[in-house]
Amino acid sequence: MRRKSMKPPEIVLRSACNQRCVYCLAAGRRRGQSAAEIEAVLAAGHTQVSFQGGEPLFSPKLPYWVRRAREKGIEATVFTNGTLLSDDSVVEPVLSAGASCFNVNFPSHLPRLHDYLTGTSGGFRAKVAGIRKLLDSGRARVVFTFVINKFNYSSFPRYIEYVADNFPGLFYVNAYFIINNGAVLKRRELIPAVSECSPYIRAGLETAARRGLKVMVDGIPLCHLGGFEECSADTQRLVLEKHVDMYEKAKGPVCKKCGLNSICAGLRADYAKKFGFGELSPSLANPETVRRRVWQ
Repeated sequence: MRRKSMKPPEIVLRSACNQRCVYCLAAGRRRGQSAAEIEAVLAAGHTQVSFQGGEPLFSPKLPYWVRRAREKGIEATVFTNGTLLSDDSVVEPVLSAGASCFNVNFPSHLPRLHDYLTGTSGGFRAKVAGIRKLLDSGRARVVFTFVINKFNYSSFPRYIEYVADNFPGLFYVNAYFIINNGAVLKRRELIPAVSECSPYIRAGLETAARRGLKVMVDGIPLCHLGGFEECSADTQRLVLEKHVDMYEKAKGPVCKKCGLNSICAGLRADYAKKFGFGELSPSLANPETVRRRVWQ
């Protein structure tokens, strides 16, 4: 039986990376998975897998494992920091092996902020050129990941304008709320209040709708996405999938009074543990209207 999920299982080939992102979840990860562990993932009946790291494009074995996945009818997404996308000797074997999507960490359209968040210096232009080259090839979908944090949330509407102007053909932007784990455990100041950043996220979603750019949001509850509830990745899963495990999320007592409770995952559990549930309030939106917008 094939397991279809909007959050495919992860395959980690190696932990090495040439960036030092301030919000890195892989910080402290000691090794990649063994061949036996990877084969077990590929044999589990999934329709999709994601190759993560570290930076998976550093691994010479990536084309082999992408091809193995494709031989089993599994779609392969490569999560990358994007620094190697302009190198044909690295990207071409992965494309030829059948990678269907590249999910690129792109936390800011402002070069200096991008460099600060990724712990790099001067690589922004080359990264943009590599992304455009991949998009122009038309051989794989490209997704941007925007990690919502204290330093970039206020520029999100302008980020969306920049992306719409400069990356035609982008599949979508994945804006997810920073996770209190990995490198963030030593940088708690990176975590904004949900109520503080959500007005800027809604403004960005409004801009995206006007520009025809798809954006999905993770980690912000529906009571803070008023008018754009269908853009919640968790709500998409709760509406479209039969069996969904929301172990990373948590709800407060007030959620029981909300009409959207059945299609909202609530806050990130790590965020709720630190800040509590005081920012939540019952939504007045019609759940059936939200479901219809998800299905559209």
